Amino acid sequence: MVFGLVLGGPAGTLAGEKYPPDLERIQKRGKLVVLAPIAPDAFPCLMEDEAGNPYGLDLDIARDVADKLGVKLEFIRMGASGDEKVEMIARGEADMATCLGITPQRARKILFTKTYITEHYALVVNRVLDARLGGDAYTRLQEGKSSLAVLRGSVYATMAKQLFPQVHPFICDQTSECRRAVLEGRVHAWLTEELDTIYQFSLHPENAVKLKQIVLNDYPLSGGIAVSWDSLHFNAWLNLYLDLTNHDPRTTNLIRRYLKTNRHP
Repeated sequence: MVFGLVLGGPAGTLAGEKYPPDLERIQKRGKLVVLAPIAPDAFPCLMEDEAGNPYGLDLDIARDVADKLGVKLEFIRMGASGDEKVEMIARGEADMATCLGITPQRARKILFTKTYITEHYALVVNRVLDARLGGDAYTRLQEGKSSLAVLRGSVYATMAKQLFPQVHPFICDQTSECRRAVLEGRVHAWLTEELDTIYQFSLHPENAVKLKQIVLNDYPLSGGIAVSWDSLHFNAWLNLYLDLTNHDPRTTNLIRRYLKTNRHP
């Protein structure tokens, strides 16, 4: 499923101005095409308010980048997996993709900017199943004596193979499916990210009765903006943009900016 949002921008660049080929493509097209999450709760990348209006870090950055390039913004929200978005960027089907975890495997196909989100992997654990299994979810998973949910085509699926090689995970197509699986006790744990768990517990504090969060502090997770492998100048421009806007990628800053309540487990 795909939803597109086209936002107006300032007039194009002055006639006669020349740019490197990757920026020239954007200028001639007159719009910046950005791939973003479709989920309404992809904190802090993209969320929806009570009226269904999107907001978040990725939309703020995309609007500002398009504005500074002097083009319109086409903000495409889609349900493709992270790996599928990497392939789309590699094929040149969009100018950039946001909210993607940086991995060496993905960086073989595309270019990533410097980190714009810094956090950690985390486990969301069902308290009842955890008590039955001795209260040490991480160890049980390492021993292959427990069950784990991961999102298809995600950095979490890749990390699960590294951390818990003896587990055959339950693969979800959407984060909401993983969330329901652990909440309903169909799996012991769900491998996700620190910021998402904080956001979800702020929305549904009642779930803390059934669920708990374990932040894997030894395993950092970095998010970057992805561009095609031949967009060298655009990638350098985005890195400069992040520097000049004094973007702070730390978890504490992103929570302060985008979380409406500070309640978390």
